[in-house]
Amino acid sequence: GRKGLGSIFVWASGNGGMFQDDCSCDGYVSSIHTLAIGSVTDEGMSTYYGEVCPSVMGVVFAGGSHSVGVTTDLHGGCTLKFQGTSSAAPLAAGCIALVLEANANLTWRDVQHLVVETSVIPSEKEDGWKVNAAGYHVNHRFGFGVLDCGRMVEAAENWIGIQEQLKCVVKSQGPTRYDAINQSL
Repeated sequence: GRKGLGSIFVWASGNGGMFQDDCSCDGYVSSIHTLAIGSVTDEGMSTYYGEVCPSVMGVVFAGGSHSVGVTTDLHGGCTLKFQGTSSAAPLAAGCIALVLEANANLTWRDVQHLVVETSVIPSEKEDGWKVNAAGYHVNHRFGFGVLDCGRMVEAAENWIGIQEQLKCVVKSQGPTRYDAINQSL
């Protein structure tokens, strides 16, 4: 994808939080190649429906009682109440489109790093914020925080690409394992 720079996949983290769904169960959300995006209220608080997992990269304001998502509906009209992660993911994709317009040479990993570097904590009132070993704030509900498109574009304009992904392969010295249909792994 993108002449070797890699495709950028944006995926909604899910709206099943009211049923205790965990977005880790979604293979697309959990993929290293995916930017999993959640929703946050206009006050920067978590939504009752948002799914929680460590794969969430960030959130977008698309779920509050006062926020209004305007889009077309299935019947040729407009809707004023498009909320949730299904609304947040396309908003994040639009933000990433602006980033790629500012710097078309970004790799898929550069874009993920821009999300990490430029996202901000949406509300100090929410619990669960930790600082990881790399020194970044992170939360299972919000990922690295709310996407700040302006900051992302500014950072992209002067971005120096990150190093190529390091891959480590370890050869097992243990016994051969078998899967459920008895084929050697």
